[in-house]
Amino acid sequence: MVGLCQMGKRFMNYSLMLILNIFFVCNIFGQTDTVIFNKNDSTFLKGTIVKSERIGSWFKFDKNNKVLETIIYKSNNNATVRTYNFNTGSLSEKYDCIVIVNEDYKLILNGQYESYDDLGKVMRKGRFINNLGDGLWIDYNAEGDTLNLMYYKYGKLTGEWKEFYASRKIKSEGIFENDLKVGKWKEYYTNGKIQSEGEYYPSKKHVSYSKDAVDSLNKCGVNTQIIMFPIEVFAKNKKWIYNNIQGHIIKEETWDKGVLLDVKEYNRK
Repeated sequence: MVGLCQMGKRFMNYSLMLILNIFFVCNIFGQTDTVIFNKNDSTFLKGTIVKSERIGSWFKFDKNNKVLETIIYKSNNNATVRTYNFNTGSLSEKYDCIVIVNEDYKLILNGQYESYDDLGKVMRKGRFINNLGDGLWIDYNAEGDTLNLMYYKYGKLTGEWKEFYASRKIKSEGIFENDLKVGKWKEYYTNGKIQSEGEYYPSKKHVSYSKDAVDSLNKCGVNTQIIMFPIEVFAKNKKWIYNNIQGHIIKEETWDKGVLLDVKEYNRK
């Protein structure tokens, strides 16, 4: 019995020394393994903190310990995040960001972005600056061919736009400005012939809510008295030409900032 007591005391002393040594090492390097719970959605984060700064790989789990995200810290609060498909576990998105460390764990998209299909193929890629799309963005089909090519500025489509068929041939092209089609636009048939071409004029029109719709919104917690609101639309302007698949004109339209003034149709066999 005495031997057991002595062994117990020695074990306690050894354990205490081990704990103190671990604490001492952690204190020297300022390193601690940390778990942070999110009360809002029952998820939690797990990773390492060194001198009050998150380093290396952090993992976001759901309540069943399934990995939802991997956050790889590079410097300060700059990180690369990988999110995973909840059902398949395959990579869903990858993006650079700035992590705001607070109770809500806020991410500000800032850098390269990619999204993937269930087979891990890239479906979209581009760049964010402070949560807003910027520069060239590209959409891909399952075979890796370009579907859409577009440019963003401050989060809005601004600049060249191109859409492609699966055959890689051009389907439509034109210019956007602040999410609106402007200037000359063309649409093409699969054989490369022009289907239609004309000009767009940026325009706004007012759309009305009925009184019943406003009442329904208020019942759902949306406090509003607004009956009319403006929306931006694509308004055709000047002359529009439509061709058949052989490239012959079958119709001409004359527009004035969204108002159709005249139509001419041609009988082509």
